[in-house]
Amino acid sequence: MRTSKLLIKVILLGLICLVPFVSCKYDIHRFFFRGPRIDDRAASLKQLPPPFVQKNGSIQFAIITDLHFGSKRDRSEAELIQSLKNAEPLDFIVLLGDVVETGFDSYFSQCEDFIKRLRGFLGKQDLPVYVVLGNHDLYYDGYDRWQKLDFSWNQGEPFFRFETEVFDSAGNSNLRSWYFLDTASGMVGTSQLENLTKAMKSDKNPKMVFSHYPIYIDRDFSTPFKLSDPRERATLVTLFDKNGVDMVFSGHWHEGGFFDFGKFSELCCASLVENSKDESCWYVLALDETTKQLSIERFSVHGGKTSSTLQSYSLGG
Repeated sequence: MRTSKLLIKVILLGLICLVPFVSCKYDIHRFFFRGPRIDDRAASLKQLPPPFVQKNGSIQFAIITDLHFGSKRDRSEAELIQSLKNAEPLDFIVLLGDVVETGFDSYFSQCEDFIKRLRGFLGKQDLPVYVVLGNHDLYYDGYDRWQKLDFSWNQGEPFFRFETEVFDSAGNSNLRSWYFLDTASGMVGTSQLENLTKAMKSDKNPKMVFSHYPIYIDRDFSTPFKLSDPRERATLVTLFDKNGVDMVFSGHWHEGGFFDFGKFSELCCASLVENSKDESCWYVLALDETTKQLSIERFSVHGGKTSSTLQSYSLGG
């Protein structure tokens, strides 16, 4: 009898310990994660050729995060496509991770079909799309399939960068470096951090950084939504502060937020998949390298109605 009571207490304690993980946002799927370690995935920084920039002095791009194909939650796909069609021609698109709910082949195929349809509506089947690796993309051995996404301009590389050059009306050159991190395991890892530090310290260009996990979130009970190691977070903040990073773009936290670190800021982008506020969101950005101004238009669909807000930021510290 005493043994039975002890067993029941052990079972109840185990169930209580699992309570924080019973929702998707607390990563119950992490129990089903299998795949290469972060230090193996991001062992080196891949240098990619730049996308073609259409206009002198400015770069136009879109950010979409947390699409979660395979989820039953709504994505305002038609509204997204129409808004991008109405915008200035895009130079590229960034997907900030979690393109699928879990790493099943059929879910990745749904995402591929969507991007094909999006490119078709925009009249640019060769429009560059850069894909950041998200934690949900890894679940159920999804990493190999993520690497084979047919629209990915980074061709399965989870840790990469490229450099853009645009010219102002006087013919002056403006260079910028764009860094894309693998934070899908909730950390940066030793190899990636070492290579990122080395690359940024030798790179004198102004920089943009893209990550699935936010570097930092200033809110209660935020641990599951940001990088798990406080030492990594502190190291990255210092690295970005001292090496010309203008803005960090992240996803993962579906409601989104904005954080000012002084010399640089972090925009945690709200999700395309409907979040807890019943919103479906995406972003269109215009970077004017001549004036060093970044305008960010945030689109939101709520209750069937599309709205947008526009904000402008001065870059360069």
